[in-house]
Amino acid sequence: MVVDDEEKANILNTFFSTVFTVENKMLGEIPRNNENPILRVTNLTQEEVRNRLNKIKIDKSPGPDGIHPRVLRELSNVIDKPLFLIFRDSIAMVPIFKKGSKSEPGNYRPVSLTSIVGKIFEGFLKDVILDYLNEKNCLTPYQHGFMRNRSCQTNLISFYEETEINELETELKTVLLETKEVERKITEEENLIENLTQQCEILVTKNHSIYTENIKLKLEVEIQKENLESTVARNNGYRKRISDSIDRFSVAENTLPFMIELNKKRTRVQLLKKQKEEMILDLHNPGSLAVKQVQSP
Repeated sequence: MVVDDEEKANILNTFFSTVFTVENKMLGEIPRNNENPILRVTNLTQEEVRNRLNKIKIDKSPGPDGIHPRVLRELSNVIDKPLFLIFRDSIAMVPIFKKGSKSEPGNYRPVSLTSIVGKIFEGFLKDVILDYLNEKNCLTPYQHGFMRNRSCQTNLISFYEETEINELETELKTVLLETKEVERKITEEENLIENLTQQCEILVTKNHSIYTENIKLKLEVEIQKENLESTVARNNGYRKRISDSIDRFSVAENTLPFMIELNKKRTRVQLLKKQKEEMILDLHNPGSLAVKQVQSP
């Protein structure tokens, strides 16, 4: 059974520290500034206390001390100095019992029961801490709670904008990937078109060469045809001559016996003519041998 108040406070503090909520690490590392890391409350002045007393909302209900906010506001010029002296050393944390055994630290929750005056001091401490954290860049852009000009609404708007940005970045990456793919396909198509163009040019050149060769071949064919026709004409002339020669040879061959016989008769006739002429000559010449032979008995 713990009786000492300080020991009770230590037990409750140990338990409360074990159930401290660990922040989500997805928010990233909290920026740290090693330059002058100590937070010092040095700008608390009596004038600052008076200004905050004058800003108290009088429509709020009083705290556990029973002092109404209107009283504090109306007496700001009187109580600013004593409050200034108290604020330098005042803060209170009270464990509130929930249920179960009162000897279990887990059945208590830490609550700061402060009066209106204490809340003024808390507001001052809050402003000092936030100014320090902002000055040392110790807060991430994702911090919206307990920040000036920020709330759950700004947090939701920021989350929505961040989500929209992430979606846009994802879409942009998708579009960039699709653009690269389209550019790659366009490049392939252009290369293919260029290759086809080169092949077409080669085919056109080959076709031109083939056309030229065809023209040459046609000319050669025409020349060969003319030569063939002239050769055929000459051959036909030769064939006709040969046929005529064969015909003449056949005629000559058929008339050869007759011609031989005719030649023999012609030779005989010539011989008889010659003998006749000789006899006529002998008759006209009385001294010739033939006449003498005829006159002798």
